[in-house]
Amino acid sequence: MSRKVVVLATIHDVQGAENRPRGSFEDPEYRDVIEALVAHYSIDSIFEEACACGPTIAEKFAKDRGLRYLDVDARAFGTEIDTEEGPFLAEENLDAQVRREEFWVKKITKQGFGSGLMICGYLHVFSLAVRLKDAGFAVAVHKYLPFHKFYASKELANENE
Repeated sequence: MSRKVVVLATIHDVQGAENRPRGSFEDPEYRDVIEALVAHYSIDSIFEEACACGPTIAEKFAKDRGLRYLDVDARAFGTEIDTEEGPFLAEENLDAQVRREEFWVKKITKQGFGSGLMICGYLHVFSLAVRLKDAGFAVAVHKYLPFHKFYASKELANENE
């Protein structure tokens, strides 16, 4: 039986990374999504693109439930891959993003688990899912993209300034 990875695409702001330089956005429903996926797929391990900025909501959830947790991002292992976000319309470094995803898949592959949840930014979801499938995993893809909450709150904050 092959191992399964459920990929959850989300907005980094909702991950709740306590040490994220750009801050985070509190969304109580995000933890509910994680909980529902863990229950539905009998998840025993959570992997996350957390960029060494945790603890995150998923990391705390895993600890509370006795699940394994690993921030698979290169920065969590002291490795820098040139992928910092630039201006809104700046060209992305595609090769660097490929290297990041390949790094994540290598870290996930080395872990002993049956069913894992991989949380990543939504722009990685399909390319990462294909890489995981090519690595021999059964893959399911889910998304939690509450843009309407994020932007509505930003607008309210701007009105209150």
